[in-house]
Amino acid sequence: MKKVSFAEFGGPDVLHLIDAEEPHAGPGRIRIAVRAAGVNPVDWRVREGQMLKVHPLELPAGVGLDAAGVVDEVGEAARLISLGRLHIPVQRSYTLAEAAAAHTDSQAGHSRGRRVMVL
Repeated sequence: MKKVSFAEFGGPDVLHLIDAEEPHAGPGRIRIAVRAAGVNPVDWRVREGQMLKVHPLELPAGVGLDAAGVVDEVGEAARLISLGRLHIPVQRSYTLAEAAAAHTDSQAGHSRGRRVMVL
């Protein structure tokens, strides 16, 4: 799988397209095949190391918080989500990739307290 990653904090030049292991849907998680991903200001702040107090991360790290895709793997206890459904996660999923794993709970439409859209 391809994903965008960085191994040091800095500007856009620290971003690299790399081969990575595909994420899998563990307990309470789903995996989406990413069809569209967005970049917002918090993404570059994270990449520059400006968000470490509220968004701690270990390097190397992936990039992206927002994406839309199709659910292609459902973990145990990820109820009310089914394969083939469109899912738009809004969380730390590192979504600038071909696939992203996202937390879910027993209430469709919520993910770790943050709104998601399931169509």
